[in-house]
Amino acid sequence: GNNNGDANDFYNKNGQKLQPGNGELVATDNGIYPNSDGYANGDIRNTRITIDNFQETGQNGDFTFRVTFGYQAACQNLRVEVTTDDYPDEISWTVTQDSTSEVVFQGEGNGRKEVCLPQ
Repeated sequence: GNNNGDANDFYNKNGQKLQPGNGELVATDNGIYPNSDGYANGDIRNTRITIDNFQETGQNGDFTFRVTFGYQAACQNLRVEVTTDDYPDEISWTVTQDSTSEVVFQGEGNGRKEVCLPQ
């Protein structure tokens, strides 16, 4: 089914990748969709972000994934926005540093959190 965190959902299998589009400035039938490009005021912006390495971590529909930023900066803003179903108390999430497993930040339920991750 759709949005159940099961094998039929999109981007829950290792090997799947959400990445920048093909560089088009206006959406066409030749574009790569979905992608990680940003859209604002009709403009398409390449975020240079790739999301991959999806791995299920348990039987509750929990999974991890990797976010790779394609450019260097003093820090990289990461925003997590969570919209849940009618049971937000059942949702929690954690962002960890891949190499150290250190918890960068975490949250519960609906909402938005932002952090500037060091490069």
